[in-house]
Amino acid sequence: MRVTFEGVTKKYGDFTAVRDLSLTIEDGALHFLLGPSGCGKTTTLRLLAGLETLTQGRILFDDQDVTKVDSADRGIGMVFQNYALWPHMTVTQNVEYGLKLRKLSRSEVSDRVRDVLGYTRLEPFATRLPGQLSGGQQQRVALARAMAIRPNVLLLDEPLSNLDAKLRLEMRDNITSIHQQTGITTVYVTHDQKEALSMGTAVSIQRAGQIVQTDSPRQLYWKPATPFVAGFIGETNLIAGTYLGDRRVETALGEWALDEVGEDFAAGDAVTLSVRPESVVVHLDDDTPATTSSLGNPVNGFTLRLKHLTYLGDTEHLRLGDDADTELKASLFNVEAHHLAPDDIVRCSVRPSALRMFQPEHDLSSGT
Repeated sequence: MRVTFEGVTKKYGDFTAVRDLSLTIEDGALHFLLGPSGCGKTTTLRLLAGLETLTQGRILFDDQDVTKVDSADRGIGMVFQNYALWPHMTVTQNVEYGLKLRKLSRSEVSDRVRDVLGYTRLEPFATRLPGQLSGGQQQRVALARAMAIRPNVLLLDEPLSNLDAKLRLEMRDNITSIHQQTGITTVYVTHDQKEALSMGTAVSIQRAGQIVQTDSPRQLYWKPATPFVAGFIGETNLIAGTYLGDRRVETALGEWALDEVGEDFAAGDAVTLSVRPESVVVHLDDDTPATTSSLGNPVNGFTLRLKHLTYLGDTEHLRLGDDADTELKASLFNVEAHHLAPDDIVRCSVRPSALRMFQPEHDLSSGT
């Protein structure tokens, strides 16, 4: 089922929660709505479910306008943050509930329950009550119940927010696997960037009720459309500069070269560069050459003082700076040993291919 939003707006009095939203969610996608709290993503989900009335615009399922279709008639399955399971019913009875309301035959109910308990791996728990299950198992029951009705579209509203870190990782894999098995068009709301990047076939970034960018996870991470997106999807360093022309930018860390400019910029324009911490090359060995150009000259090399180092086992996070206000984050991966200590001068460089250049965006807040 393909879902299309055409110019959708939702207002509550003078407050606009969703503004002129146009978006296509492809058939069979696991599509994420990602953004900070209050950006309008849950309101967008509720509009899709028919739980809220549009102020303007329309919503289509394939080519059918469902804007005025009741929620119960849209064929929507929905999983909430709190699971909303019947505590006095077994797993099987919870899954059966929606099917019996649809007055399906006993054999059809039995077949569907068997199917969903199978691909959610809940057969061993079929006779248990929700109170006898772990949080992850309860989440799977809620998912099985929503999918048993064979919805046109499955909606997930921050379904993993109540789970601990280990269970969240496990459920990411479960939901991805189930989606691959069923192919149901799924819209997933979250503020967790890692969930979206690791699971989504497509991700839409929302800010202040508007879609800022929709793309694949990899494109969003490496080719963000704005400084806000660059900073919201993972971590990044945003560096002010002046464009000199010929893919060169003057920054507080010296003159930097880029492989791509991406927009029409004129010499003298104020710009913002983005570089991911993992793209900052930290030269631990004094003999290691800096990144060089095709002519063999150093490119994008600089030195900063190590202000703080955080060791996390597989990674280390470095916070670098100078005596002015310049700060830069860098990451090291799987380094068994090094000599770095706070206040050391650190040699660094950045590959031209790792830099993205934008028009300056002075307000990088959530917009809510």
